Amino acid sequence: MAENTAKRKILQIFSALLPLVCVKKGKIVEKKGKNG
Repeated sequence: MAENTAKRKILQIFSALLPLVCVKKGKIVEKKGKNG
């Protein structure tokens, strides 16, 4: 189904961007304390 492919692409982009966002926020989080 076309919908499944679209959702998969969105998930791939999401999982690719999330680490980048976490890295940027991670610098701030490290100062507050590491929660894993």
